[in-house]
Amino acid sequence: DFDVVVPGHGPLVKKADVVRWRGGLERLRNRVSAVLREGKSKQDVSDVLVKEFEWDPAGAPLRGVLDGLMIELKP
Repeated sequence: DFDVVVPGHGPLVKKADVVRWRGGLERLRNRVSAVLREGKSKQDVSDVLVKEFEWDPAGAPLRGVLDGLMIELKP
C-alpha cells in the first residue's frame, strides 16, 4: 500500500491518480479488444482512439504504438 508515488519523471502522484490512470488503461484495452473482436480495421481502431480517447491523430503515440497494440490485443 502507498500514499504517494515518486516517478522517475513528472510530478508526485497520489494513489487515487494511479488508480484513475489504471482504470483508463483498462477502458482503452477493453474497447480496442472489442473493436478487434468485431473484425474492424486498423483505421477503425485509430478512429476509436482519436474520438473516444482523444488521442492526437497526428501524434507519435498513435503512429508509434498502434500496430503493437493491435498485435497484443488481437483475439
